[in-house]
Amino acid sequence: MTEGKNRSLGELEESYRGKIQQLTDQRSGLTAQLSACDEQLKAYQEKLHWVQTLIVAPDGGRAPKPTKRRRKSPVKLVTYQVLSSRPGKWLTASQIFTAIRKDTHKRVSRQSINVNLNLLEKDGKIRRRPAPKGSGGAHYVYSAV
Repeated sequence: MTEGKNRSLGELEESYRGKIQQLTDQRSGLTAQLSACDEQLKAYQEKLHWVQTLIVAPDGGRAPKPTKRRRKSPVKLVTYQVLSSRPGKWLTASQIFTAIRKDTHKRVSRQSINVNLNLLEKDGKIRRRPAPKGSGGAHYVYSAV
């Protein structure tokens, strides 16, 4: 082939056809590579989605159980009122039980009082310490904070 301006139209046409064929082959190779890349990308996006699902719900992707709203215990409120109305006094569960019956004329169980005393202590609203000797067999005495 001749260089520059001295090329014939036939040579230019042949040169351009060669370049076009070369670029077409390159494009088809890149298209095949792009489709393979798209398939891999889709697979990894799906895997990422499942990993994120497991992070949000670590129990295997199941929907979380609806949480039950705990109702406010009237015994807890009355127990706290008995202790807060006697600041500085340390009362046993039995004394709290008697005070509730005297103040509200309601019958509550000792078990519910003990449960609510533990909940109030956990919430930090009351304090508990070992009962002194002569407390009628009580293990703990309670006072409002």
